[in-house]
Amino acid sequence: MKSLKRIMAVALALVFVVTVFAGCHKKNETAVKIGDYKFTSGYYSCALVFADIEGRNEVTKQFEEKGKDTTDIDYLKQKIDGTSYEKWVKNKAIEILKENAGYKALCKEKGFKMTADNKSTSESYANSNWDYMGYADLFTANGVSKETYLKFTLDSYYSQIYFDGIYGKDGTNPISEEELKTTLKDKFCLIDRISVDISDLEDEDIAAKKEQLNGYLEKLNNGASFADIFVEYDLAEGKEEARNVTPGDGKESPIDPNAEVVGDSESSMPCDYYDEITAMQIGENKIIEAENELVLVKRLDIMSDGYYLTQYDETLRSEVVGDKADEEARKKADELGVTEIKKAVNLFKVKNITYPEQES
Repeated sequence: MKSLKRIMAVALALVFVVTVFAGCHKKNETAVKIGDYKFTSGYYSCALVFADIEGRNEVTKQFEEKGKDTTDIDYLKQKIDGTSYEKWVKNKAIEILKENAGYKALCKEKGFKMTADNKSTSESYANSNWDYMGYADLFTANGVSKETYLKFTLDSYYSQIYFDGIYGKDGTNPISEEELKTTLKDKFCLIDRISVDISDLEDEDIAAKKEQLNGYLEKLNNGASFADIFVEYDLAEGKEEARNVTPGDGKESPIDPNAEVVGDSESSMPCDYYDEITAMQIGENKIIEAENELVLVKRLDIMSDGYYLTQYDETLRSEVVGDKADEEARKKADELGVTEIKKAVNLFKVKNITYPEQES
């Protein structure tokens, strides 16, 4: 479940125009069979594009970790986990199909039903992507009809149904509140921050920004609240109206309306300087010089506001469960039996998945 969400999250950030992807294929031609579940060529193409997006993200991450230039990567020449890029993407596409089939089979086995609300949520999400996020151009060009994309998204929703049915608050094997609290405390931090982008600034301008933030830091250390600093900073930056700093109730709204939850690079809320934040004490103020930005940070006590345990319930459960649910789905698919129809699958080449230049 987590992996597919990551794929879709990455895809949301991209805007596509029509591209040429593969040769013609017969309408409703079966490309992959998993047990009694049949996936058409268009459905397989949909999975393959998502797999390629995730593959590109993985390669880019590798380059960044090694400090290498990510401007013009030849993805097809790279490897992921020791596997050639093309093979990794094709394997990932089959893995996505296995999860979709496996989750459907597990839900059927457990008696977990797709409700009208589930279906409505899935369709609303898919229609929004198709109509407003560039998915129509991307997938139509790659041989995927809107009908197929809607079905793919609906099938993917079974992962949520299974997850809730097993690990949700009312599930058959729910995550305890104590585990959720421990995960919130150990895996995430709550901060107030003012971040200044310095990527395009000259040295003298950077020095001026450092002086400005150091002035705020001194005020914080002398007892000023970050709420006051937010207002002062907004006005100094020429904003006509300073941000809202009115405290919430800690239930429907956070006590600190400007506080942010951050986690490490593998979390759903990654922060590049998470390790530096975790080294800070609760209540400590600090200026962090991150890549291309200066950040004034105050570390807050995430456990002091009940809002986060409630509002981040699903995120915390996913953190505890990890990849266990996905592994259960893939195992179920393997039990059902996976058959690739080579003449259909081989029409789709990873090397032919192309992306236009993004608008500047």
